[in-house]
Amino acid sequence: MKTRVEKKLNTLDPKVSIIITHYQAEKGLRKTLKFFSEIKKKKKSVEFIFVDNDETKIVGKKILKNYPWIKYYEAPTNLGFGGGCNFGRKKARGEYLLFLNSDISIDYRSFIILFTLLKKEKDVAIVSPKLVNISGKYYAQATNELTPLRGIFALSILNKIFPHNLFSNKYMMVDWDRSTSREVEVIQLGAFMIKSEVYDSVGGFDEKMFLYFEENDLSNKLRNVGWKLVYLPKAMVTHLEAKGTPKDSEKIKKVFAHSRFYYFKKHYGALSALVVEFFARLSKENMFFMIIFFAGTFLRFYRIENRFSFAGEMGSELLEMKNYVLSGKIPLLGPATSHPWLSFGPLYYWLAIPILILFNFNPLSLAYISAFFGSLLILLNYYIISALINKSSALISSLLIAISYSFIYITWGARFYSLVPFFFYPFLYFFTKYLNGNQKSIFWSALFFGVMLNFHYTPLILIPALVLLIYFKQKKLEPKSLGYGLVGLLITQIPLIIDNLLNRVEMLTKFIAWFPYRILIFLGLYPAENEVVISSGNSLISYYNFVMNSFSPPLKGVHIIILLSLILVAVYFLKFRKEIWRGDIVKTLFYFLILGPVGIFIHSNPPYHYFLPLYSIPILLVSIILSKFIEKRQLKYFAYLILSIITIVHVNYYFSNNWFYKQDEVVEAEYVPFSLQLEAADSIISDAGGSQFSLKRIGPNDQFEDDYAQNYIYLLWWKGKESKEGESLVYTINENRKNPESEQEIYSDGGLTVTKK
Repeated sequence: MKTRVEKKLNTLDPKVSIIITHYQAEKGLRKTLKFFSEIKKKKKSVEFIFVDNDETKIVGKKILKNYPWIKYYEAPTNLGFGGGCNFGRKKARGEYLLFLNSDISIDYRSFIILFTLLKKEKDVAIVSPKLVNISGKYYAQATNELTPLRGIFALSILNKIFPHNLFSNKYMMVDWDRSTSREVEVIQLGAFMIKSEVYDSVGGFDEKMFLYFEENDLSNKLRNVGWKLVYLPKAMVTHLEAKGTPKDSEKIKKVFAHSRFYYFKKHYGALSALVVEFFARLSKENMFFMIIFFAGTFLRFYRIENRFSFAGEMGSELLEMKNYVLSGKIPLLGPATSHPWLSFGPLYYWLAIPILILFNFNPLSLAYISAFFGSLLILLNYYIISALINKSSALISSLLIAISYSFIYITWGARFYSLVPFFFYPFLYFFTKYLNGNQKSIFWSALFFGVMLNFHYTPLILIPALVLLIYFKQKKLEPKSLGYGLVGLLITQIPLIIDNLLNRVEMLTKFIAWFPYRILIFLGLYPAENEVVISSGNSLISYYNFVMNSFSPPLKGVHIIILLSLILVAVYFLKFRKEIWRGDIVKTLFYFLILGPVGIFIHSNPPYHYFLPLYSIPILLVSIILSKFIEKRQLKYFAYLILSIITIVHVNYYFSNNWFYKQDEVVEAEYVPFSLQLEAADSIISDAGGSQFSLKRIGPNDQFEDDYAQNYIYLLWWKGKESKEGESLVYTINENRKNPESEQEIYSDGGLTVTKK
């Protein structure tokens, strides 16, 4: 016997189009179509439209054979849920549209209930049934509006940390068990019925949202023009839980993220979308990295004015940049090397000059540049090592770099060559891609290699390892790849090439001759104060200190502990060597670390910054091994112990009298606090009044040009009073605590004095 509702439907004889969107859900399709057969028998006026989004189109023949009354349409490609619905709507003739996923079944009675309410209520645009799974458990598919604040809590790790937070509960309407009908702000769109004219009036689905968040978008559009949305649990549909799209695939995660950002941007603006996206992308790993990043940034910027080391060499570079600005010339050369005939490329000057102008030529701006890139390097390390190796290695190496004495020391030095480790990462990334078969990556690898050479020539020590790696992997460098590489390298050297051409290639000629000269000295074949034994011993000590300072501050007792720990790590490494050694990235790092120092050792007693191209490598290799330890239950606590020791030692060192809280305002060795330098410059300007004066300096390295006083010369210019050679009034800045006799002292503090004669 027909119910009153069914009789009413027959009397009204409406036109309803049921539109099914299908994608890889064939498993439950037979059961869904069985229910459609029931509806078809009882209501002739209902049309059935099947949109096949599946790339394989394997269900078409079965449908056409067994259900000829279904209008089967092949989508030209996978249009996504919204696109599939829009495609089906174009084929539909009904006054009402019932949209269903192909793994959702609806019985005749529920179909009638949905239609009756939609037909009766003139101000209702859309109605949705109760959606349950095979076991009978309902989905909380009807919700409040998804606002940015609710999105921050409901769509991020915050919902796991605070599972019963007010914002997520409000969004999901947790105080409602979905057993009663009610008007809602958002309708779940796996199954819903809507009036055709309403659907058309709002433009249907936004096809820029391929999948996900369509219900939020369509619901917002309907409510914004005054329509009501109703959840009706008396009507029930069953989700047959076909396999469908894998929710954890990388591709679908990207689709989800794209739709999420687009939805919030469309309805609440770009800023809100970015904020939601920031929280939504947080994971345990990302949160841990954020802590690491902010800690590393803090260590690089905290009390930077107190630790800024402003010496004569940097003063000379600032004076050069100042002269370029005042003359309006574009520099073709950068800072000079220890050899007066050789200079680096001009990229540092090109980077620093705009910053200097922006900050009114304040020398501290160089310190902030260095700290900025030092912090950014942590971020760069994380993303590149995640891409080349894995997130575990990226997190460990980011932690070690963030707190590493070597990295912080070189950052606070604020020298131009501190940028070499930063550009090492894109160079490493593209070179590894090249070894993996991407021939064009050699262009970018060579380009960033050339960028490193602009900041220092020490990356040349990587060449022997590069040659061997290319030989073992590629057997030979193809002419096309060689061309790509040469173009990439030469682009970064164009200013140097121009300068050499203007000066009869003098610098290039001397540079080429310098290499065999250093090799002959190293081998003892050329007399140069018998440097061989001394050089080798000092070089080994420098190498040892470089490796140790990557993991520990310069504390001998701690160095022993770290050394023993590294030996244990190396021993265990042998156990996993086959797993770890497989990747090109590990081989590349290992070759760099072993062969790179050979080039350094050629130099007698190499300075600490000569190891810059290798700075990241000990940390990266140890991080790869420790990440493997963490995968092993019996070794993960050993890895955690090592990381804890390294972290505690560094933190204790930095926040002690050795580093941040060492006695301020005191001259020591070659370091003069920047604040004392400023006071000394002010005292000279005050004492000189309107008189012209010349400047002398007594202290470390005063055998060099201008008594190595270029830092003070620059400060005086910056403060508006330049010194001039040959003036009878002479001020002497003394950094060795001993004043020249018969000179009048005008300033004294912390071991720095200024006298005049």
